[in-house]
Amino acid sequence: LWYICGIFVVYLWYTRCKVYQTDGPRTQRRANWVVKMPRGLNQFKALELLCLALFSLSSTAKHFVPDQTGTRWQYQLSDRGTVKFMPGVNTYIIDLDTAREEIPRLKTLDKGIRVICYYSAGTYEKARRKSDKDRGPYSFDPETYLRSAMLEQMADWPDETWLDVTNKRVWYMNKKRMQFAKEIGCDGVDPDNVDIYTVKGKAGSRKESVAFVRYLTEKAHDLGLGIGLKNAVELIEDVPDVDWYVNESCVTFGECGKYASVAAKKAVFAVEYCDAKKHLGETTQNPTCACSKARKHGLNMLIKRVDLDGDRMACDERLFVMVEFGDDCASESANVCSGVFES
Repeated sequence: LWYICGIFVVYLWYTRCKVYQTDGPRTQRRANWVVKMPRGLNQFKALELLCLALFSLSSTAKHFVPDQTGTRWQYQLSDRGTVKFMPGVNTYIIDLDTAREEIPRLKTLDKGIRVICYYSAGTYEKARRKSDKDRGPYSFDPETYLRSAMLEQMADWPDETWLDVTNKRVWYMNKKRMQFAKEIGCDGVDPDNVDIYTVKGKAGSRKESVAFVRYLTEKAHDLGLGIGLKNAVELIEDVPDVDWYVNESCVTFGECGKYASVAAKKAVFAVEYCDAKKHLGETTQNPTCACSKARKHGLNMLIKRVDLDGDRMACDERLFVMVEFGDDCASESANVCSGVFES
C-alpha cells in the first residue's frame, strides 16, 4: 500500500509541475485535459491527500502491545542481582531499579524479547530512595519531594506509604520514572498500587484514580511505551486505552471473571502465589484448579512464589488432565511451591 501510494504521489507532483512549468501547445493540451476532467483530478487529489496522511500516521511512534495469545512471559522482581533468562520467554516484567543493567544483558541473549519495567506508581517506598536520586536528569529525592503527598502506611508493607494521587507531584514523579524507563530501554511499564480508592480511611475516590491512570497511560504512550493496568479491576471499563492487564490472586479474590470484556482483545497476565497462606495470610490455591479457571476466562497465568524470584510455572505451557473443578480451589497446604517447581 505504501509503495503504491508513493508512486501516485510522485506521479501527481511530476504531472502538476509539467502542467504549470512547460510552455507550448503540449502544455495547452494538458491544461485542457485537466479542465475537461475535473472529477478524475479530484479523485486523484483525494488519493494523494490520503497517501500523505497515511505516511504521516506511519511516522508516529508506536508503543509495545503484547500479543493476546502468543505471549510467554516471566514476572521476576526479587532477582537478587540477575534476572533469570528463560529460552522461549518473549516478555519479561522486571523491576525498574534492575532494568538499567539487566535489559542489555537479556537482549544480548535474545534481541527479540520485550521488557516491561515495574515500579509503584501510587506509593512511596523507602527502599527506592537511593535509586530515585540516581537517575541522571530524571533524579529526585522522593522523601522530600513527595512529603506533601504522603498519607498512611500500607497495612501489609510497613516501609511503604500510600500517596495522594490527586497531588500533581505524584503525577510528575511518575512522568520522571517513565522517562527514565524509556531512556534505559524498557518497552513498557507496570505501574502498581493505583487502587487507593479500595483502602478505607485513605484520601482519593475511584474517579480520581481513573484520572490518574488515564494520565499515566497518556504519558506512557507519548513516550512510546506500552502500559498495563495492575489489579484495580473496578477501573477496567474506565481506562480502555491501557495495553494489557496484570492481576495478582484473581482466583483468591474472585476477580478472574472481571476480565471477560477484555480478555478476548488484550493480554491479561495473571499470577497466583503458591505460598500465599504462608507469606500473605491469604488462601493458597491448588495450582491445577487455578490454571483451569485461568483457561476458562482466557487469562495467561503464572504460578509464582510471593517473593517473585526466578521460578515460574506457566499454565499455558503445562499439560493437565482435564478435571472439572468447583468454585473452590483452596489447597489444604499453606505452601505448594515445592510440588509445582520440582515437578
